[in-house]
Amino acid sequence: MYKANMGVREVELMTAKEVMEWLKISESTLRRWTKEGILPYIKVQKKILYVKEDILKVLEKYRKGG
Repeated sequence: MYKANMGVREVELMTAKEVMEWLKISESTLRRWTKEGILPYIKVQKKILYVKEDILKVLEKYRKGG
């Protein structure tokens, strides 16, 4: 996991592998969710990273019936 300053606050950035392990999902599921815009991501050079806080917001949205 990476930490980054985004303006005034610090955020936790996760790699694809970390997200897959945390959510217990396959690589194909993560790719599909990323491609469909379900999980927001940022690109740093050629590396795709996910903001943990954004993933938590998505999970909350779907938990409530989105």
